[in-house]
Amino acid sequence: GPRALYWLNRLRQEYESQYQAPTLKPQADTYNAVMKAFGDDAKNVEDVFILLLQAEKTDADQCPNTESFSILIHTWIKVDLSRALMWLEELISRESRGTGLTTAPDMFQGILKAASGKPSIDMLELGSKAFEHYRDSRHRLDAMTFVSLFRLCVHSLS
Repeated sequence: GPRALYWLNRLRQEYESQYQAPTLKPQADTYNAVMKAFGDDAKNVEDVFILLLQAEKTDADQCPNTESFSILIHTWIKVDLSRALMWLEELISRESRGTGLTTAPDMFQGILKAASGKPSIDMLELGSKAFEHYRDSRHRLDAMTFVSLFRLCVHSLS
């Protein structure tokens, strides 16, 4: 992780010092590789993602892709479901603006399944939001999604 981040920062410096030579421009795939190098370290994965968002502000070609969001969301699912949901909502917002980014069923299902494994009123609320977003998306709900929601409801309210 840290070594990959070091090389990403070197690439970014070279890109800037070479008057933004197109051959040196870091792309989403470059950032994605660095995010993957951090494994389950959600904070560092998010920090790299934020570098990509900062790059996007000055260069529209340097923007997160669907995989960038997927890596970030799935990493946060293991650590903090509220952050996973926050980034999923950002992806949903971008998808609705026609950016070409897309959600995937496993993003919604992952949050809902993880919430059902930690029953509480807070998790019920969070899981319900994920379910509503899933229901409102272009994806089709399946029986297992309802089972996860039912489990979450039963265990949170008992």
